[in-house]
Amino acid sequence: MQSPSEDFLEKPIAEPSDPPPSRSRLGGCIGSLFLLIFGSSIAGILGIVVAINNPQETGQKPPLVWVWEKLPWGSQKEATREAIAPESPPDTATQALQQREQLQAEIANLEKQWQTLQTTTTQLEQQLELPVVSEDPLNDRLQALQEKVQSLPPLPSATSATSNAISSSKASLPGDKLKVTLPSDLLFANNSELSPDGSVLLDAIVTDLAKHKGATIRIAAHTDPSTSPSESRELSFQLARIVEQYLASSLRGNYRWVSIGYGQTRPLVANNTDSNRQRNRRIEIAVD
Repeated sequence: MQSPSEDFLEKPIAEPSDPPPSRSRLGGCIGSLFLLIFGSSIAGILGIVVAINNPQETGQKPPLVWVWEKLPWGSQKEATREAIAPESPPDTATQALQQREQLQAEIANLEKQWQTLQTTTTQLEQQLELPVVSEDPLNDRLQALQEKVQSLPPLPSATSATSNAISSSKASLPGDKLKVTLPSDLLFANNSELSPDGSVLLDAIVTDLAKHKGATIRIAAHTDPSTSPSESRELSFQLARIVEQYLASSLRGNYRWVSIGYGQTRPLVANNTDSNRQRNRRIEIAVD
């Protein structure tokens, strides 16, 4: 009879059996799939981060970037970047357009002033019976006007009454500090309002008048004998008042104003021609 220990020694030790082939392959597939999903996720996240931090100009955003921006942390980061992005300065085309519009406005203003000067020069040429040639340079036309004024003939002889009326002591308004004589035909479009050219002429005088603060400014209006003496006096006084009101509205300071309507009583020249009558229709402004 054998002992129990001998029985145990005589029994062969069973070798471990290999796992079933199907279970081993399933485990390998699961591991590979997990590694693939994990690697793809890491690569996708890195791609989204790189795309957001280094955007490129494309037709449309990739789907993953679009999904990332919809997430709370992605949209918050994009909004922060837009908030701190500096405003881009105007491009060159916009600056050029703005500069061109400004230059066009300045040129239009200069053209308006030039047209006003041309119109005034033409009227003076007609008044002094000079040929009007608009094609000539403006400097030449102004020089011709100056020469014409300097070469005006002496006052024609007339009756003693007329000679006394046009003497220098009566024909011209005295002014110690400043004196300006303007043709009424240029100042007034009609007998009730200033013309555009008249406003320009008076605006040019305002600068000189402003140098004499608190002075007495005399405005005298003269007419020709086309109406009765009483009517001409009334008309001349109305014209002097219109000029006074315009200048007073443009000047600041305490000035003393005196408006006088002489009518036809103080002509510069005899009223025997249209040109002479036009010279007698005038406005005199003097500062004492």
